[in-house]
Amino acid sequence: MGQSWIYDRTLYSAIWFRCRFDAFPYDTGEGNYLLMYIVGAIGATVLEYITGTVMENLFGVRYWDYTEKKFNFRGRICLEATILWGFLPFAMVEVIQPPVEHMVMMINDKVLYYTTWGITVVFTFDFASSFRTAIDLKEVLVQAEG
Repeated sequence: MGQSWIYDRTLYSAIWFRCRFDAFPYDTGEGNYLLMYIVGAIGATVLEYITGTVMENLFGVRYWDYTEKKFNFRGRICLEATILWGFLPFAMVEVIQPPVEHMVMMINDKVLYYTTWGITVVFTFDFASSFRTAIDLKEVLVQAEG
């Protein structure tokens, strides 16, 4: 679990934002890169803070800690990470998404439908397994403390 969840949501959000508002039209070269950077940096930072808080309260474990970094807030977020988060949506929207979208559009609709369901099932089981592992880790840590 941990921060990989944040990476996924940040990337999905960038794609959604581009499609929904046509804010980052990679095919015309007229994308608003400053907006893309700001949305990515702020969105991922807010999500990182919320995720860190929820996971710490739910599992009693801190999965990352920025207390040693300058300009951190409660050790859950920091300026350095925020700056780096801003580049992730750019990489996704400008570099990775166009060829992936092109390949997906070439797949037969029926194959795409069943593949999507298959991937959904795999991700659901993976999430459940990760959640169970996190709960088990919490129990181990509680036993170690007691």
